[in-house]
Order: sequence, then structure tokens, then C-alpha cells
Amino acid sequence: MHNQRFFSYLSLFTFMMILLVTADNYLFMFVGWEGKLICLIWLIIYIYYITNNKLIQYTMYYIVNNKIISLIIGSILGNSYIKKNNKDNSIIITFIKCSNNIEYLMLFHKNLYENGYCNSNKPKLYKIISKNNKILYYYKINSYKIYNLNWLHEIFYENNKKKLPNNLDKYLTPLCLSTWYVDNIHNLFSNSELYNFNLNKKDINNISNILKDKYNLETIIKIENKNKVSFYIKNTSNTTFSNLLNPYVLPSLQYKLKSRDNKLTFFNNYNRKYSTTTNYSNTYKKEYELSIIQKEA
Repeated sequence: MHNQRFFSYLSLFTFMMILLVTADNYLFMFVGWEGKLICLIWLIIYIYYITNNKLIQYTMYYIVNNKIISLIIGSILGNSYIKKNNKDNSIIITFIKCSNNIEYLMLFHKNLYENGYCNSNKPKLYKIISKNNKILYYYKINSYKIYNLNWLHEIFYENNKKKLPNNLDKYLTPLCLSTWYVDNIHNLFSNSELYNFNLNKKDINNISNILKDKYNLETIIKIENKNKVSFYIKNTSNTTFSNLLNPYVLPSLQYKLKSRDNKLTFFNNYNRKYSTTTNYSNTYKKEYELSIIQKEA
């Protein structure tokens, strides 16, 4: 669209210049002269707008480092998701963060806007009542359009369905792991192929192997319900897990690492073939559902 407008202005400018130099009377000369000035002004305004617009875009999206990539991938392993705009080849990342710790939620947002991925306005917090009547807070933030991280959509999505990257071990840093761990609280949007993964048995075993091979973390796989696959850290690996994540977890959240039930969770779309061959955990089989009163609260 922008290219069409530019060449339209340029063609009109060229026509006015030809009219000016070939005019054989003052009327056509006047029309050519004034038309040339008007078209020139349009071209200057257009070039100024496009240049500044792209400058703003690249200023916002250029800050890419291992820290922000780890935060993004850790979030996508949780509730967050990516949408791609095929028209301008950009992506928008929707960050959905849920926690009982407001300090963590605000710090995550601060990291995003300081790196140029969203605006500085504090996100609106929503409150929900979770299991055992615990109060949780969540927000939903859309990033600016991002032009240099399209590869994230390519590794996480196939036919607009969320999938596990083939090279997840390459990106599963301790910071990424801690972001995923802290976000493992509540599934706010079930049964969506944008939010939830489409894992099969091979994917699930692959995750367990990555945790074992890369960080020496032994896990127990539990299919807690039709939309939730959890990797419980074995007691023998709890110390290793705690030491690995401790530098990246807020002091106010480090108490979680002392739990005997540390886990990493995928929210997965229902896979009938897989569920028929896997036994659900008796302890965690029951899915908690919010009552109408709790939802209103």
C-alpha cells in the first residue's frame, strides 16, 4: 500500500514537471509549476512519515538479547502465544501472566517495556479465585509489532497450531526455565490451539529427556487432566532444581522452590489417542472448577 502511494505521487510529480517544461503558454506553465510544488510537498511528507515510522519500529524492536529471548520463550511455554501478520510479515506476542505475586507481574512488564516490546502503562490486573480459595492475579499484554523475531512463530507454530520446538534444548536456559516454572499456576484459556500445545507422547518424553540430559533433572510425568501435562521434579533432583533456578527467581517467590511438589506444566489440547494409553494420576486427577460466585469475585 505504501509503495503504491509513493509511486503515485512520483508519477504525478513527473507529469507536472513534463507539463512545466513543455508548456507553450502561461496557463499550462502555471499548472505545471503549482502541481510540481504540491506533489513535492506530498513526497516530502510521505518520506518523512515512513522514515520516522520505521525508525520508531526498529528502535522498539531492535533490543534483542539472550535475556529477553529467554523471558519470551519461557512465557510461550506457559500461557502466552504468538500471532503472525502475513501482510507485513510481523508478529505480535500476547503475554498472559498469572501469579499470586504482584511484584513479579509488575517486574515482568517492566522488563518488556524497558526493552521496547510494549508501552509503559501499567497493565490492568484481574483477580481470580483458584484452588483452595487462593487469590491469583493475571494480566494480558500485547506487544508492539515485531519484525525481527519471526523465527519464534516458525519454531512454535505449524498451521497456526502451537507445537513443541524441535530444538527446545537450545533455548531452555535457566532463566527460561524459571519463567516457565513461575508461570505454571493456572490455565486461563483452555481448548485453544493458539494458547495450548498439541503434544504427543514423543514430545512429552522428549521434554523429560531434555531436562535430564541438560540439567540432570529427573521427572515424573503426570497427565493430571485432559488439558494438563505436568513434569514433577523427583525428590532426588529437588536440590539441583532449586540451585539452578534460585538466581533467577524473586526473593519473594523463592519459597516455592522449597516445595516437594515442584513441577513444570504444559497446558495441552486434548489428545484422545495419547490419553487412552496413559494413566491419569489418582492424586491430581480431579480438575478444579470455579463456581459462579468465585468467578464474579
